[in-house]
Amino acid sequence: MPCGDSPEGLNIYYYIGLKTMDGAVFTSDELNYLIYRYMMENGYQHSAFTFASESNLSNSNVDGAIVPRGALISIVQKGLHFTEAEFFSTLASSSNEKYEAWRYERALGSICLFEAVLPDAERLKRLEEKIIEEVGEEAVVKPLNIRITEPERPHSTNSAPSSRASSEGDHHVLEDDLERRDHTEEQLQPSNESQGLNPNFQHPGPAYSPNRLQNGNFSVAGHSGKKAAAAAAHNSRPSATGVNNSNIVQYANGKMLPNSDQVNIDPDLELDRNKMQALTGHNADVFICSWNPKHECFASGSGDSTARLWFPGQDIQNSVQSIVLMHEMQREQGNKNKDVTSLNWSSNGEYLATGCYDGVARIWNRKGELVMSTNAHAGPIFALKWNYGGTKVLSAGVDNCTVVWDPQKNVARPFKFHTQSALDVDWINDETFASCSVDSLIHICHCQSDIPLKTFKGHGNEVNAVKYDRISRLLASCSDDRTLKIWNMDEDSPIFDVTAHDKEIYTIRWSPIGNILASASFDCSVKIWDLQNKVCARQLQKHTESVYTVAFHPEGRLLASGSFDRTINIWDLSTGRVVMTYTGCEMSGGFFEVDWNRTGEKLAASAASGTMLLFDLRFLRSVVRT
Repeated sequence: MPCGDSPEGLNIYYYIGLKTMDGAVFTSDELNYLIYRYMMENGYQHSAFTFASESNLSNSNVDGAIVPRGALISIVQKGLHFTEAEFFSTLASSSNEKYEAWRYERALGSICLFEAVLPDAERLKRLEEKIIEEVGEEAVVKPLNIRITEPERPHSTNSAPSSRASSEGDHHVLEDDLERRDHTEEQLQPSNESQGLNPNFQHPGPAYSPNRLQNGNFSVAGHSGKKAAAAAAHNSRPSATGVNNSNIVQYANGKMLPNSDQVNIDPDLELDRNKMQALTGHNADVFICSWNPKHECFASGSGDSTARLWFPGQDIQNSVQSIVLMHEMQREQGNKNKDVTSLNWSSNGEYLATGCYDGVARIWNRKGELVMSTNAHAGPIFALKWNYGGTKVLSAGVDNCTVVWDPQKNVARPFKFHTQSALDVDWINDETFASCSVDSLIHICHCQSDIPLKTFKGHGNEVNAVKYDRISRLLASCSDDRTLKIWNMDEDSPIFDVTAHDKEIYTIRWSPIGNILASASFDCSVKIWDLQNKVCARQLQKHTESVYTVAFHPEGRLLASGSFDRTINIWDLSTGRVVMTYTGCEMSGGFFEVDWNRTGEKLAASAASGTMLLFDLRFLRSVVRT
């Protein structure tokens, strides 16, 4: 049950405060945030959303950006060790040699989490049972002399917690009035306002996420938010024995491979490290990357409030210059979330549009200069895209709106057709677009129309992505309901509807040759769909964790996939086999985005570790052209 401490008493169940002799204190908001982060880091995304709403976290002043991953687990572990040390320090010496041997060899680590919260008397009883079980009854003939302290009963009060610490640093637990628990049904339902929760937290952006997300960032729904949750989870996996510094094993063929029991490494397929470079500069998870369609540079967006333009040379080993695009947050008001959530190049390659957590869309030129910006949304932007002619920018946001922005006229028009967060958008032509939402609907809209031209219904859960194929003139959609649907603009029902995966489908991509679609899922698989024959042509299974990104080679023969199992696979679609694998070390984290350059000779990948990876894949030409 969540804790709250706002003076108004909304969404409040308890106020909890701890004050020790040295003045250390924690508030219910801080505790609630740690619980919320634990839920997000472990995949309980819907429960986390409900918890955040009921505990009123959106109105708290918690700075989630400073909270490390795995914070709740870490503090619980420390508390468990302290309780264990405190308990065993009270044990009097026993004259029984068997007990003495057991005590010193088995005592440490013998208390589980549930035992740590028991009264001392009950804990002693369980300890004696353990001793009898392991060394016999004679070991406890002499009763253990332990000082038993009864737990204090919590004080009930209507007032705020006292600032005075007791002389012995006791815990003070204060309960709010029972009537403060009496929430109405309306308060417990996620309203439009509650979905725009304070970005101090991490909640799922296009399909995070909690299609994208991690460092105290809070995306409310969709794949941007899911990325954030994944990044948070990556950074919250502490090892019980600590981090092994020897993560790398040297193979005879010169390939540097990570040493991991969880990743199956094939030395014959692993990329030679001479053909890649790790690019540093970002200070937080890198969620997105995109190659310029005309020039040899690519952009990346991160949780550190920056995007970067990277300019690689022909030789992959040469240093890569970069330009930082600073995104000054427009809505401070205690909001510490800094995610650059989306970016997209204009078709002529001259301008880059970026969307940010502060709801501001920005346009930059190739020199990294800010050209213009607009307060497009009242909350985080989850997706953003130029139209084909490069005259308009379309965006989707947590405020339930899609916005069409004409940079030349500096006019932004909102379309308020969805009832919940809009997650993804795509252009059908220069004036018509598709949008999808948490409300499970897909709207087809015209820039000059006040109502949708058409609404596609059929998904049973949030629709994570919509992608239009100009060759086949079909619209594809994927959802958390595990289905893939293909829509014809002239029909109301999908022309192809299949439960494509065993878990949520995070993203989809059309092949550049048309009629071929790839889907990536949290079930660790990628599937290739032949829409002309309406069949699954390939099932690509090698990843061991959720697949967040797929990208077709410009010629359509190869497919790159990135996963949170720390691997990037390059697949030959003619055979369904992996032709190259990159495996990151244990600290590298997973991959949120992969993207080919316009020639298909290089691949960029954005990672949860805060690095960009650049791969020289010219050696795969023989595979593409055979």
